[in-house]
Amino acid sequence: MAPRAGKLRPFLNRREVEAYTADEMKVASMQADLDGPLVDYAAKGTKVELAGMEKVEDRDTYKLTLTMKEWGSGPCLD
Repeated sequence: MAPRAGKLRPFLNRREVEAYTADEMKVASMQADLDGPLVDYAAKGTKVELAGMEKVEDRDTYKLTLTMKEWGSGPCLD
């Protein structure tokens, strides 16, 4: 049986629990990762690539691209 999750939205005057959509389940599962995407990234199936460097407030910073098995790829924002 697949895990079930739902939402209760009384501020919209909805008093019944509504099931999450598939997209909402993906977002919720990513938010549950308290350590963030870089901690133990290989075990999570995430690939990290150096996309370049840039200066931020006179300091060199690294730009990373993360490819997550659930989401695909995108820049790492922190």
